[in-house]
Amino acid sequence: YGFIGATVLWGARLASQSLSEEFADGTWDGQRTSGLSAWEMCTGKIFGGAAFAWYIGGWFLLLFIPAALSTLGPVELLKAVIGLILIALFAQALSLLSTLIAWRRLRRVSDSRRRWLSLVLLLFAFQAINRALPWLNAGNGEISLLIWFDRPWPYADFLLASLALFTGWTLLGVHRAMRAELQFRDPPWTWIAFLLFLQVYVVGWIGSALFDNSIAQHPALAAFGSVAVLRLVAATLVALLLAYIFVFAEAKERLPYERLLAELRTRRLDRLLAAPPLWLVNALLAAATSLLAIAAAVGDTDVAGLIVLGTGLLAMLLFAVRDFAVVLWCNFGP
Repeated sequence: YGFIGATVLWGARLASQSLSEEFADGTWDGQRTSGLSAWEMCTGKIFGGAAFAWYIGGWFLLLFIPAALSTLGPVELLKAVIGLILIALFAQALSLLSTLIAWRRLRRVSDSRRRWLSLVLLLFAFQAINRALPWLNAGNGEISLLIWFDRPWPYADFLLASLALFTGWTLLGVHRAMRAELQFRDPPWTWIAFLLFLQVYVVGWIGSALFDNSIAQHPALAAFGSVAVLRLVAATLVALLLAYIFVFAEAKERLPYERLLAELRTRRLDRLLAAPPLWLVNALLAAATSLLAIAAAVGDTDVAGLIVLGTGLLAMLLFAVRDFAVVLWCNFGP
């Protein structure tokens, strides 16, 4: 608990504050032109801005390890230490990414520091620590399992792997956001890879038993035909939800959108893929996933079910186009 308090709660605040203070003091533009790479700036903010939090957390780890040897085996203890470090890295990187996104959108500090700190506090409340660190209870001899893609997985190992993956993606997101702040134009392939990973991760929780029980309670769901179609529809919702989030979170500057329209007119696909808005990438991937869902439903459901599924997905996508157009009009209309 001492390590969590030092590195997660306080460390996330220090990491965010190291960036917010540069924005407020007007020193950020000078650092952007200092010649430091994006990775050097990211690691400097995480391990430099939150250095004292890591120092305090290191002392708590030195107290934790010998005390835990009496109840945990060497493997469980190693997993516990790795899990603690990953939670701290994830919290600090998420806080840093949130602050950087808010700055790129608003170009002012305002209350973004308090807002994103509150988000981190909610995500890593102390009430969830025991559930997030199952290795601390490994001494009772019980092995908890969970079902993902209709297969049982050890709960502790699955959680550790998930934490490592999401921490890695968050650090990569900080790096990409930092490169965008340094005026680099990166293709969206990294983001597409993350979105595909997130879709697969989310739809894995939809199992055959859940699909059968849902049809028993709601017969109208039989229009999906199979659990594969339901998973593709859920993947469409994941991409569409991220599109809604990013259409509000991303910075909306006039010049990039004018450049995008000019590249569309000249059909320069190489330049079009240089740095498109991520909300547009999410929306296009949602449309592609919905087409895959309709294609997968062919043969699994009757014509009436296929019509219901197709018109439902089309209506959902058209409502999203309407909403995105309203948001863009509110930003560019004046």
